[in-house]
Amino acid sequence: MEKFLSDPLVAARAIHFASTAMLAGLFLFMRLVGEPVLRGRSDGAITTLRSRFLVIGWSSLAVSFSSGAAWLALLGFNLGGHSWTALIAENISWTLLTETRFGNDWIIRLGLAAVLAICLLRFDPGRGWRSHWQALASVLLSACMMGSLAWAGHGGGTGDLVGLQVGADALHLIAAAAWIGGLPALVLLLAFAYRTNPPSFALAAEATSRFSRLGLVSVCTLLATGIVNGVFLVGSVPGLVGTAYGRLLLTKIALFAAMASIAIINRFHLLPRLSGRGDAVAALGKLERNALIEIGLGLVILIIVGALGTMPPAAHAQASWPFPVRPSPDALLDPAQRLELAGAIAAAVIGIVAILAGIYAKRWRWPLLAAGTVLLVWIGPRLNLFTEQAYPTSFYVSPTGYSAQSIATGRKLFAEKCVSCHGPEGRGDGPAAKDLRPPPDDLTAEHIYGHSDGDPFWWITNGMGEAMPPFGAVLDETARWNVIDFLHANADARRLSEVADTTGVALPLPEFSVECRDGSSLSTDQLRGNVVHLVFAGPASAARLRRLASAKADGETTIVVRPEASEPTAFCETRDPDVIAAFALYRGTDAIDGTEFLVDASGWLRSMWFPGRRPDWEKPETLAGQIAAVRRMPGRPRPSAGAGAHVHAH
Repeated sequence: MEKFLSDPLVAARAIHFASTAMLAGLFLFMRLVGEPVLRGRSDGAITTLRSRFLVIGWSSLAVSFSSGAAWLALLGFNLGGHSWTALIAENISWTLLTETRFGNDWIIRLGLAAVLAICLLRFDPGRGWRSHWQALASVLLSACMMGSLAWAGHGGGTGDLVGLQVGADALHLIAAAAWIGGLPALVLLLAFAYRTNPPSFALAAEATSRFSRLGLVSVCTLLATGIVNGVFLVGSVPGLVGTAYGRLLLTKIALFAAMASIAIINRFHLLPRLSGRGDAVAALGKLERNALIEIGLGLVILIIVGALGTMPPAAHAQASWPFPVRPSPDALLDPAQRLELAGAIAAAVIGIVAILAGIYAKRWRWPLLAAGTVLLVWIGPRLNLFTEQAYPTSFYVSPTGYSAQSIATGRKLFAEKCVSCHGPEGRGDGPAAKDLRPPPDDLTAEHIYGHSDGDPFWWITNGMGEAMPPFGAVLDETARWNVIDFLHANADARRLSEVADTTGVALPLPEFSVECRDGSSLSTDQLRGNVVHLVFAGPASAARLRRLASAKADGETTIVVRPEASEPTAFCETRDPDVIAAFALYRGTDAIDGTEFLVDASGWLRSMWFPGRRPDWEKPETLAGQIAAVRRMPGRPRPSAGAGAHVHAH
């Protein structure tokens, strides 16, 4: 994280965000707060105040332009291999400007800045805006300039120019500008009201009231759009607490909460005191001080925003779980446990509310504090019912895509490293198993599905006490994921071998690609929508393939897997030996010639057939009946892996 915060690109982004927010916030403040409370005033002090507003505007505009140019240059510098010579010689900045979305967005902001400069020139310090339309245009243009930064962030990288994420990000930026960017102008106005003789409490009260209403709208918008952005960029609680992006975002949220708390104090504690006489001067001074504190917090938030834009989002990073336990999905499956969990949550809420009420109450303070403490102590031991042991990698997500290549590689690694204890089929019956206490687990049993992918990743990496040595030093990260894919496919093979009809299990299909006669290449994902009949051909399969070609039905796709040396077929096919090795697990033997599988339209592996097995798929009517059943009846998915497992479901 420190690397990102010390990056010059982060500094340039943060300064650009802050200056653009200050420019947009100034125009919003002048239109919605400043001019309405100053309207009708024309003395020299008011002219001086408006002139100071213009100083903020011109300074923000100049800094926004220079920091935007620095951002462009630093981005080109990074793309040029951190070489200024390459940046100039290869004209990278011009390429960025003319051939990228970032450059197009930069040019648009430059044009908006030029128009806003004209708006500043036409602002008269003596009497304000020349017309209502000029004020409205300034607000809209500055909001567009701030909102356009959404296309330079993560949302703009999705390829959807008008999508929900980009729209939410643009509104988020505009709302932040209205609040944080308007604070410097508010400080100037409060300082003016405080230092006039006598102090202008009515002016300060009206300005603070108007800014509070603007701040309320901004906070509500920030909360709503922040949730939308969080769903897209963070995606989960593990991503929030277990990644650098998420932890920096939590820091931003904490600072936002601090700003909101100060705003609440201003609105409900200090603002009413301005109507009095005795402590109105002190209240006005505190309002000015609090606004300065909010500016400081807001600047830190904008620095964080600058850093977040250069970091991979939490949704795209592995989340390292920092706690020793995690919520147990099993607790939600039992109705009795669900009821007890609801009761525990209710007790926790009541306990926390009682403690908070006791802190602020006077008459019932100690009874409330005692009751809340008792409830929280009562809940403590019951947390074990709803949690299970966790590891730093428990929420890791497999990056392999559950491919046939990964499974085949994992099969080889398992044979090299694990067979001596776990046995060739992973059932815990290897030659060394008899001497081990406790004995090795059966890796085809139901418990294999009760863990996230990250749990076995941790065990393979670090070992399991004296029961299993660590393999992190001899297997790289990809190899460990390959072994995990093999374990899942091997456990699936046991279930598939135990069913003979299409009403049985529904298992994840290993991913692979096929080549078609027209030269196109298709992945198994692209075959969804049709029932896929997967045929493993061998030397004796020619007659079978001819019958299948003549009996092809609508909504059914036949894919042939054949050895390298065999003759081409009329179907889309693959000769990848990894596909043969992966599917040989389901057959239970490497002699897989003649084996056939059915995959439903949603991509689930449903059933397997081979010569001699009943019902006989070589009979056209039997195969047609099996395909019809696959279309008609959903299978029973295997037990779901724990939270954080890689997604096999289709």
